[in-house]
Amino acid sequence: MAITINGSGTITGVSAGGLPDGSVNADTLASTLDISSKTLTLPNGSVGANTLASTLDLSSKTLTIPTNTTGLPAGTVVQVKTYTNSTSTTLSAGSSDTIWQMSFNKTSPTSTLVFQGILPGTGSVNHQTGERWYYGSTSIQYKGIRLVRDSDWQSSAAIHVNAVLSGYTTTGSQTFGVGWTTANGSSTRPFYYWNPNNQANSSPWNPLMSSQMTIMEIEE
Repeated sequence: MAITINGSGTITGVSAGGLPDGSVNADTLASTLDISSKTLTLPNGSVGANTLASTLDLSSKTLTIPTNTTGLPAGTVVQVKTYTNSTSTTLSAGSSDTIWQMSFNKTSPTSTLVFQGILPGTGSVNHQTGERWYYGSTSIQYKGIRLVRDSDWQSSAAIHVNAVLSGYTTTGSQTFGVGWTTANGSSTRPFYYWNPNNQANSSPWNPLMSSQMTIMEIEE
């Protein structure tokens, strides 16, 4: 199609993208452009912090954050979730058992999980149990967990958790559990009372204790 300059000041016959690169500058454009019915696509990285207004009003907007966090810089904390259990419980003896379970939703296949917490207990503290943990479909893990106790059977003890899980690619909500397995297959427990309280079946000098757990997801 031939290019025609009409007497009304309009130009026809120019194909989309037909103008040379750099031929349209700021002076060529109108002072106000109405693009409300258009889609404006910007190249990646073209909008930085200095480009944005100091305050963005998103009250009538929908902000969508991608659920796949792959591509975040290494060391980015994706999420942190905390758990508390204050229920005093008498543990049943056995060769193995799980004391506490909680659900955590892993969002990135390339992230590392960090577990940090403490489970207090008292009464007949037994050093022949191997404290353990698991997450999702992992095998039983014995690293990053330890029973710390006093020599007095009635004194307080605690299972300390400071474990790391990397290379586990399954995402979604899964279960994290803490428990024990006896060293010789006998029927026992790490202590009688989990989250001991000042009650008749516990040491009278023990106030109510609570278990705490923090799970962090960090992108690698």
